[in-house]
Amino acid sequence: MLKKLLFPVLMLTATTGFGQISFAPEVGMNMSSFTVKSSVLGSTITSSSDFQPGVRAGIVMDVSLGDAFAVQPALYYNLTRSKNEITVLGLTSKTTTTIHGLQLPVYFMYKSSDVGPGRIFAGIGPVLSLYLAGNSKTGDVSEDIKFGNDPKEDDMKSFDLGGSANVGYEFSSGLFLRAYYNLGFANLAPGGDDDYSVKSNSFGISVGYFLGR
Repeated sequence: MLKKLLFPVLMLTATTGFGQISFAPEVGMNMSSFTVKSSVLGSTITSSSDFQPGVRAGIVMDVSLGDAFAVQPALYYNLTRSKNEITVLGLTSKTTTTIHGLQLPVYFMYKSSDVGPGRIFAGIGPVLSLYLAGNSKTGDVSEDIKFGNDPKEDDMKSFDLGGSANVGYEFSSGLFLRAYYNLGFANLAPGGDDDYSVKSNSFGISVGYFLGR
């Protein structure tokens, strides 16, 4: 999957001799949630976990395709957190889920002409997430999340493929601010189907700095 996403970017870089390539460290906060859809007695029930703050940090590569366009593949460490609350007979149970993973978006960017001391940018593209480890905690009880495709043994699939959009502002110095939204397309439930699915979504803000500009 990584090779399939990166191959077009690498080919584009190799065949675009005039493209300037820059790298930037980037760090920010994300807010994540998981939406569960299930069918009970012929009725569809959909519930979403509450958004909780997490962290996304890594490095982004900017391949210039002229004055207005660029390709930006990036690799991030992604810490996601979400919370579920269930109330039964007046008693509320709270479960907090924490997941560590990697995230690889590939943005196809448009950058405006100069606006003040910099310029506005926006872009869309695919995003691949790889979940590495995690746990869920209810009260004082914590359990590790098992990642895989076995519906009898595992809790969640390891890979998530989705779409991502971002918008922000880049200063002439190389400093930039980014806001983004990710929507997962894959059903993360092992053995899931149209009657039972788990899907992700997240948004966040970050700051980065392109080196050497």
